[in-house]
Amino acid sequence: MTDPTNGIPPMEWFNALQKRTDEAIQWLLQNALPDWAAGTWPAGAVVVNGGVVWRAQKETATEPAADAGDWLALFPVANLDKRYLNADKNLSDLTDTAKARKALSLDKVGNWNAVQANGGLHSSGNHHIYIDWGGDSKFHGTVDSTDVGEFFTTQNPPTAAQAGAVPMSGGALNEEASLSVISSVKDGASGQSLYGPLFRSCMKGRGGDGDFKDGGSVAFRIVEVVSNYAFAEILFDGYSSIQSFQFRNDGTIRSPGSVYAGGAYIATDGNIYGSVWGGFLNNWIAGQISAGINNNNSGWVLPNFQLKNTGSPGGGWWKDSATGLIIQAGTVAVPVSGSTGSASFSFPLTFPNGVVSITGNAADQASSAGYVACAAFQNLSTAGAHVLVDTNASRNMDRTQYVRYIAYGV
Repeated sequence: MTDPTNGIPPMEWFNALQKRTDEAIQWLLQNALPDWAAGTWPAGAVVVNGGVVWRAQKETATEPAADAGDWLALFPVANLDKRYLNADKNLSDLTDTAKARKALSLDKVGNWNAVQANGGLHSSGNHHIYIDWGGDSKFHGTVDSTDVGEFFTTQNPPTAAQAGAVPMSGGALNEEASLSVISSVKDGASGQSLYGPLFRSCMKGRGGDGDFKDGGSVAFRIVEVVSNYAFAEILFDGYSSIQSFQFRNDGTIRSPGSVYAGGAYIATDGNIYGSVWGGFLNNWIAGQISAGINNNNSGWVLPNFQLKNTGSPGGGWWKDSATGLIIQAGTVAVPVSGSTGSASFSFPLTFPNGVVSITGNAADQASSAGYVACAAFQNLSTAGAHVLVDTNASRNMDRTQYVRYIAYGV
């Protein structure tokens, strides 16, 4: 052959070579590994034969087989499906998704089903949710373009106002607010006292005593004495005193001491003190009664009735209440020596103003005794008088002569 191309135009040789190259590249792109074919394979060539991937250990034309030392079996072709991911499966063909997330440092993100922005029980559609660390050193949340505010944490707890609560110190309830504290179920025997929850106001460090050492306090609670009565109690406890003020269910109010209204008060014995009475009421009433009696006496009783006369049996005197006349009577023992005698005596009652008259006679006289006694009075005063006795006897009559008298005065 004298023609190097054997009569074939050189371009056709080039086209044929290019076609085979294109087919080989296309096959490699579609199948990745070539199937073994008869021919010489260079060292390092990788082929597929009998469902196994082989690599040539040296240049060889021998067919790959288990007993052929020119080839090294790498792995079954079937394993290739588990070593590579299919784009159309969107990572769903991963054998161990948890391990894959960890390898990509995605294990800290969490369960995507829990943090997705829609699909929850209260979903309103797709949203963008952001969590920021603000310049105030607090977490803040934003949904789409809406600021939902700061997050409350241990480092950033809510204030009482933010939580709608009453602060531990200071603060006040809102208008029209009410507060109820209900006790546990209580029961007791008749006469036993049951106590409801206690509301206490204490002045710390002031007035505390053995019962409540923190300080003097005032407490409010409900108390029931089983089978008897119940009451709202205001209990003052402190400054060495415990006082209970009771508002009972029968409508009565019980105070352990006097009840004051301005300068007036009700005493524990029931008396009332006030300026309108000029002191205690019992004294005012006594004065009014006395004045009323006097007014009645002077204005109506005395002009229309005779007052009860005064005197007493055996007292020796009598007084007329209307005129003031006093009549007194008595007996005087007069010692007689010879035929005469005298003695001073006092009236049973001293006349307030004076004596009008006095008369008397000798008692126990008897003409058969040989004498006739007579008596005379002198030195009259409001308190008494002096009596003289003469027996008119012709002989000595040493004896005691009794003289009875009656005196008039005012």
